[in-house]
Amino acid sequence: MKTPDIAREFVRLQAEVGDVDTLREAKVSGLQAVVESGEYRAELHDVARKLLQEMLGQILG
Repeated sequence: MKTPDIAREFVRLQAEVGDVDTLREAKVSGLQAVVESGEYRAELHDVARKLLQEMLGQILG
């Protein structure tokens, strides 16, 4: 892929995704509300998988 093609693809993806910071803030706010209400339930399998992925990523660099 050439530089102009990469730039066009980046602009296209940015337009498709929108403002990432706004999306992140909305997700965090929603999660905070669920946690504060006491309704949050973590899936232990998912938590364990993500921890292992993180650890392997650090080990493998």
